[in-house]
Amino acid sequence: MNGFFVLFLIVAAFCHLISAFGAATNLLKKNQRTPFFGKGLSIGLALAGFALQSLALLLVMLALVPWDNSCFLYLTAWVFMLVYLTMRGRAQADFLNLVCAAPAGLLLPIGLAMREEGFTRLAGDAWFSGPLFTIHVAAMFAGLACMVVGCGAGLAFLYLERVIKQKTPLAEMNDDFPSLTRLDRLGRLTVLWGFPLFSLGLIAGFAWASKAWGGFLSWDIKEIFSVLVWFLYATLFYIRLRGIKGRRPARLAIWIFGLSMFSLLVVNLALPSHHSFMPWGK
Repeated sequence: MNGFFVLFLIVAAFCHLISAFGAATNLLKKNQRTPFFGKGLSIGLALAGFALQSLALLLVMLALVPWDNSCFLYLTAWVFMLVYLTMRGRAQADFLNLVCAAPAGLLLPIGLAMREEGFTRLAGDAWFSGPLFTIHVAAMFAGLACMVVGCGAGLAFLYLERVIKQKTPLAEMNDDFPSLTRLDRLGRLTVLWGFPLFSLGLIAGFAWASKAWGGFLSWDIKEIFSVLVWFLYATLFYIRLRGIKGRRPARLAIWIFGLSMFSLLVVNLALPSHHSFMPWGK
């Protein structure tokens, strides 16, 4: 059954990356008569990848494949694609595909490589019990998914603004590329959704940790990093509530997502922590 698990995730990663590449090609080719991918095919690949990811995670939930900490990366990628599928009506489909499918397609092979090389550990019973843990994981991943869309919107905003200010011809850009106004609105929307979800996940995580590890705040490096990300996210939330637009919130959204991924892939892998992927995790 492990063979099916690996096969599902590898094919899903290919589907996501090819779909994202097609979306990027479509966005950067203005008025092309023969697009690299039609939107239907791009969406179909995204759906196929999402379905295969779901099957792989189902094998884990049925205990046919052992759960270890690499599964957090598979879950993160799964939530990214779920956000893409649910938000396609609020953003240009190719743009949202690129923003969500590209990181999802990269996270899956990273997780598989970690599992293969032993850079992850089996989780004990205390890791996966109770409603607080469920709320913690679901809300944190949903907040992270909002972050990735906000980061993509911020990157696209800064790129498009630079192109316009330099009066560079937009001959290589598709007419469907989101406008500055739409990118800014998308960035604002992801913050208004993502910050409350991330906050809920953080609070539930601390409450659960107080029972699992005997302390509400143990000054674990992962917890400290999460609090730092929360303060930055709270700043961005406040900025958006005040109606501030433009480069400042776009840059902050990029930093927030970058720090979150650093925490997920570097802090969890390289530093001793309750959340560590390595055997030295407490």
